[in-house]
Amino acid sequence: YYQFIDDLKKRFPHGAPSLMECTRFRLEGDVRFGRDVVLSGAVNLVNTDPTVPLHVPDGARVNGVIR
Repeated sequence: YYQFIDDLKKRFPHGAPSLMECTRFRLEGDVRFGRDVVLSGAVNLVNTDPTVPLHVPDGARVNGVIR
């Protein structure tokens, strides 16, 4: 999902989330990020459904495991 530049642009249309407070970051599957997302602590984003992307909404503050 993240092999080519165009793939990255689809998943990070507003730029990468803030990692300033993130101690560990793991990403699995098709995950798309909204605007002004903050990742804090140990974050594990997992999407096992190849047909439907997991959306992290605008302004979300993410910590822990999200499936």
